[in-house]
Amino acid sequence: MENIKYVPSPKMLDAKYFKDFPGTPEGIYSRNLIWDMMAIEGFAWDHKDSLALNKIYRIPVNGSFAMADIGTYAHNEIQVCWTGISAINDELFAVIEFRALDNMIAISMESIKTKGTEQYWGNVWVSLKNRQIGRAVMYGGTIQEIEVTGMQNKFLVKTIRELWVDKI
Repeated sequence: MENIKYVPSPKMLDAKYFKDFPGTPEGIYSRNLIWDMMAIEGFAWDHKDSLALNKIYRIPVNGSFAMADIGTYAHNEIQVCWTGISAINDELFAVIEFRALDNMIAISMESIKTKGTEQYWGNVWVSLKNRQIGRAVMYGGTIQEIEVTGMQNKFLVKTIRELWVDKI
C-alpha cells in the first residue's frame, strides 16, 4: 500500500486504481481493508438525513458491482440504525449500527477462483461536534468454495475478521 492516495469515491473500485497492487491474497486483503474503510465512512456520513433514533434505515442496493477486476460483490441488504449517544473522552458521539447479511462474493484470479457469501456488521461513533469518526468496529465472516489451479478438488473455507478504528 506504499504511496496509495486514499480518496473515497466509486473510483476506488476501478482496476486502474490498484494497478500496482500484487495479484496475490495479500493484495486482495489490502483492497478489502480500503473498501471496509470506505464502507465505515459511508455509514458515518452518507445517511444522516435518513436516520432517526432506533429506526432501521435500509440503504438501497443495486445488484452486483465489479471489485477492481478481481470479481463481483452483491449486497443483499444494508441496514443502518442510529442507536444512541455515547461519550469518548468527554465528547458526545452518535452511535450508528450497521449490518449487511447474506451478500454474495465471487473472486477470479489467475490461480484461484472463489464464490460464497459474506456478512458484516458493526458500529461507528460519529462526533456530534464535527462529524468526525471517533471509533468504529466491524466484524465479518465469509464462507466460500475455493478452486485452486492444479488441485483436483474444490474446498470450503470460513474466514472471520475484525476491524477497529480509533482516533489517535
